[in-house]
Amino acid sequence: MKKYPFLLVGVLCACSSDESTLDNTAPTIVVEGTFPQPCEVLERGNTHSFVLKFSDNHELGSFTVDIHHNFDQHSHGTSAEECEEDEPKQAIKPFLLVHSDKIPAGNKSYTVTVPVNIPNDVDPGDYHLKVDVTDKTGWQSQRRMSIKLK
Repeated sequence: MKKYPFLLVGVLCACSSDESTLDNTAPTIVVEGTFPQPCEVLERGNTHSFVLKFSDNHELGSFTVDIHHNFDQHSHGTSAEECEEDEPKQAIKPFLLVHSDKIPAGNKSYTVTVPVNIPNDVDPGDYHLKVDVTDKTGWQSQRRMSIKLK
């Protein structure tokens, strides 16, 4: 029975972690090129290329680009700009894009071009553009903005 206390101490010591290897920092999002600016109007019937650069102090995990209608004038609470909004309306044929992808393992920095083809026959009006990036340990950064489709 005298061996068990030493075994327990050994197990506890083996489970401790080195504070210097913990990831306590969220990844970053940098937009480049033709990425829309807040309140920008994007033409329907065109393809817009969004160049996104992500970085993290340890390792990146995945990203998502989401465009959805804002015909009900909802808010995500993370956008600083105030854009002139259309009157609320019912969606008939709204544009929707949800593009998610894993970032190849081992990357601390990653640049991707996401082509966004906006069909000519979708509802024009107010939309939200959301970009999320998550690192390998689960920290997330977000970028939100209002845009219009015309």
